Amino acid sequence: MRNPILGLDGGAGGGGVLRGMPFWNVDFQVKKNIHINERFSAEVQSIFTNIFNHDQLADPVLNLQQPSNFGVLSSQVNSPRSIELGIRLRF
Repeated sequence: MRNPILGLDGGAGGGGVLRGMPFWNVDFQVKKNIHINERFSAEVQSIFTNIFNHDQLADPVLNLQQPSNFGVLSSQVNSPRSIELGIRLRF
């Protein structure tokens, strides 16, 4: 283990050299503008958050007082997949 480099090794939780679990999320959005005539148009959109429904586990608890919970991944940090569909009419 190397010595921490000040200014670069901030860690995930505020100052330590211990790293947290990697966190990534994939969101997706599609919009389509539809022109009916000069006065009327519509916009159809769909927004997918966490499209692959990938769970992000929280960092493990590093408490030596509870050896049964030391390093156990037990809770989820992110929210599950959500889908939002919408239509906007302009006149």
